[in-house]
Amino acid sequence: MRILAMGIASAATFVAVPCAFAAQDTTGEVRTFDARSHLLVLDNGVAYALPPAFRDPGLKVGQWVRLSWAVENGVVVAKRVILMSP
Repeated sequence: MRILAMGIASAATFVAVPCAFAAQDTTGEVRTFDARSHLLVLDNGVAYALPPAFRDPGLKVGQWVRLSWAVENGVVVAKRVILMSP
């Protein structure tokens, strides 16, 4: 019985771990954008790192965006940036 319980607990751990790394969505206004450092800060105060291959869709301060992001090695990384209409 103990072996069965350990097997179920182990399986539950492996199922729960991928959920911790799932991307999340955020909508907000661009406070700052630095193309050189690949850093985007929204009005919520969170700085999102952009991947090196990021293509700027025309980001400007004051513009509304929707981000898909995830935490990687303690850094909040934007996976996708979509411009929103006012």
